[in-house]
Amino acid sequence: MIVTNQAITECPKETGLGARWYVVICKPRQESVAIENLTRQNFSVYLPRIQVRKRRTGRWMHIVEPLFPRYLFININMLVQNVVPIRSTLGVVGLLRFSQIPAVVPDAVISAIQAREDVATGLLQDRRELFKVGEAIQVIDGPLKGLEGVFNQPRGDGRAMVLIELLGQMNRVVIERDWVMRAA
Repeated sequence: MIVTNQAITECPKETGLGARWYVVICKPRQESVAIENLTRQNFSVYLPRIQVRKRRTGRWMHIVEPLFPRYLFININMLVQNVVPIRSTLGVVGLLRFSQIPAVVPDAVISAIQAREDVATGLLQDRRELFKVGEAIQVIDGPLKGLEGVFNQPRGDGRAMVLIELLGQMNRVVIERDWVMRAA
């Protein structure tokens, strides 16, 4: 198992003959427990993780979380490996099934996810903007605290341009992105 900056992967880049990827359903926030216990049973598992920016305790933070919460991938050969122990593994609910048949994930999907991982950290990066153009925002810090406006565009260096009504007209104001949140 490779652990780098909280990225957990235990998967071959190429699957063996007859081995296929399946989806394991985990108990809430038990992905790491499931990985540890499945790895002990000699299963090959893969948990893609993503680094996202979220607001916690009044400040923006970079958080690492599973790309698919409560799900991880397992590479097994159903003809050789016994899958019965999977559902009784700590942290695991069972395999994702459709009509009692385990759901198969194509190798191309796993390869596409792995191709988007950062080489140094093993994490996927969240490239989405925090706000959409035209979205209603509220200023929660700084000299304009308490005012509402409209998100106009992101600016470099953690700043944002917003439209705020001041003195009876809409004005463009560049403020710290951390001082803005979605309007309630």
